[in-house]
Amino acid sequence: MDHFYEQVVIKKNKTLLEILYFLSNVLMFVFGVFGLFALQTVLFAFSVQSLIIGVILIGLALLLFFKKGTLRTEYEYTFTNGELDFAKVFNNIKRKTLGTMKVKN
Repeated sequence: MDHFYEQVVIKKNKTLLEILYFLSNVLMFVFGVFGLFALQTVLFAFSVQSLIIGVILIGLALLLFFKKGTLRTEYEYTFTNGELDFAKVFNNIKRKTLGTMKVKN
């Protein structure tokens, strides 16, 4: 007979993280819009300064898009037939295995 138990651990007080998650969505939108406006001015009158600003703002928007999921992190512990597996779950989408441990040892 197999033994299986799974436990998911989340932070109890995550108000600050939810505020940061919402703020990152707002900043992502603002950086993206201003970056597109800066790149649009490059089309009408070429300026190295507006090109650099546009690329930096678009880069910040992309960085926020890809990294905002790390604000919602959960840890998952799974016990199966004497082995304990650890995993880190980002935004309920991406899972990263941290390790495995045999409980008998």
